[in-house]
Amino acid sequence: DVIKLGTGGEHIFHAEVYFINLTTQMGIKWGTDSKVRLFDPASGLHVEIGASGNFNLRVMDSRKLVLKLVGTTDGLLQSDVVGEVTYGTGKFKALVMNKVKSNLARVIKEQNINILEIDSYLDGLSEELRDIINETLVEYGLIMPEFYVTSIMTPDDDPNFMRLKQQFADRTLKVREEEVRRAEAEAAQGRKLVEAQTAAQLKTVNAQGEADALRIKAQAEADADAPLVDEIAAMSAQIVALDDQM
Repeated sequence: DVIKLGTGGEHIFHAEVYFINLTTQMGIKWGTDSKVRLFDPASGLHVEIGASGNFNLRVMDSRKLVLKLVGTTDGLLQSDVVGEVTYGTGKFKALVMNKVKSNLARVIKEQNINILEIDSYLDGLSEELRDIINETLVEYGLIMPEFYVTSIMTPDDDPNFMRLKQQFADRTLKVREEEVRRAEAEAAQGRKLVEAQTAAQLKTVNAQGEADALRIKAQAEADADAPLVDEIAAMSAQIVALDDQM
């Protein structure tokens, strides 16, 4: 073809077609390749931790992805983007690890998470890191709908970490002892209140008993005096009758 002679064998109307997989790529594993240094303000100790988990990735804007990543290359495979499904390297897996390492310690500090209780906060930690990573992914036409931190590796043999656990145990014991003392004080105060109420009730009962006793006594005396009163009244009536006869 004569037309192709001046273009190195390529047609002058060159076109490239890219097929973009829009399905969500599931269960992509990630993990920090080195430890993250974390400062615990409560104890003043530094400890080094690691993290791992998995995430799902989906193409949100095919045009952005092609312009940003493909360029003039022949194609872009899933393994180029995220590496293998198991732990491996990939353009965005490296980005994920970098973002996690840069923000993990900061998020833990901002959310005031105790590293010894961090398993209870993995959901919130995952959501926070997902939002941070998505801020960068959107520039490439990608989105991470789910991101999971499934494990935080703590250095159990690190002297600082051992001291941190001991301090936490001591604080927990102290708090527990304080709760017990507070409960005992509240119980003692409750007993005193009950005793005072009981004494007041007994006093009221005794006062009512004395009043009832006086009333009964007065009634008894009145009942005892009634025949005498009747007799006096009869005698008075007889005297009046005699006077009338005279």
